[in-house]
Amino acid sequence: MKFDDLTLEDLKNFSASDFEKIPKNILDNLLKQEMDQFPSHTFDSDRIMWDD
Repeated sequence: MKFDDLTLEDLKNFSASDFEKIPKNILDNLLKQEMDQFPSHTFDSDRIMWDD
């Protein structure tokens, strides 16, 4: 499975088992791309709960 050209839209069609196969760096890049589209003041980082 090729992950380099994934979009957030693609992730909506993934099953949980497929999702787990995606390398973390690919998911991090997608998240960064999405967050870069919005000004930082729209995110309240103190209220975001990160689940490691």
